[in-house]
Amino acid sequence: FFSIKGTLIFVPDKNEAVFRVNRGITKRFESHVGNRTVYRLINDQIVAKLNPTEVFPFITNEEILLTYLICEYTDPSVVECMDRDQIVKKLENLHLYYRNKQVYVIPPIFYLILTDFFENIKNIDKFGIFPTSGFFAIILALLHCDVVYAYGFIDLHIPKDCYYYNKTNTPWCGLNLSYHAKHIEKTFLLAISERDDEMVYGHGILMITKPT
Repeated sequence: FFSIKGTLIFVPDKNEAVFRVNRGITKRFESHVGNRTVYRLINDQIVAKLNPTEVFPFITNEEILLTYLICEYTDPSVVECMDRDQIVKKLENLHLYYRNKQVYVIPPIFYLILTDFFENIKNIDKFGIFPTSGFFAIILALLHCDVVYAYGFIDLHIPKDCYYYNKTNTPWCGLNLSYHAKHIEKTFLLAISERDDEMVYGHGILMITKPT
């Protein structure tokens, strides 16, 4: 994201690594989202549908597929969920190949850290505590990248005064989500991103720099 003679130019393909999430596609939208995909993070619902003959139009031949295991509080115990044998058992039930492409699995401790984070900061029971795949991908990218640009994570129509604690009940603001913590995610990412209203509210892009 940069400016040439006052014109905003979006160059996601020029980033060292490009993450896409779940069914995010490029075909027919190249001018908006670019062409390259280096890593694709997919959730358990997509993994469950993978098989050697399945063809998903949103997955390219070049990208690396990632997924993650989940330890939820409904498991018999977090300790048991984190046990190596239990992890292996979960892996045995997953389809970890898409055609000739292997799916790499992120251990459940990463997801558990994020759910603990939301559980500790939320102040109303109605909020969800489970991170979206998009938020998961942003935090994953920050572990490896000095600067992360999040394209489209903030809806362009979201009003500036929309916060996670708003009591309105609309599709983009307020207490209408009880599983994913989307409103807390957006508030948190806005707080740590570069405060550029044109970038955020005009183009839906967050620029997040890894803390030093």
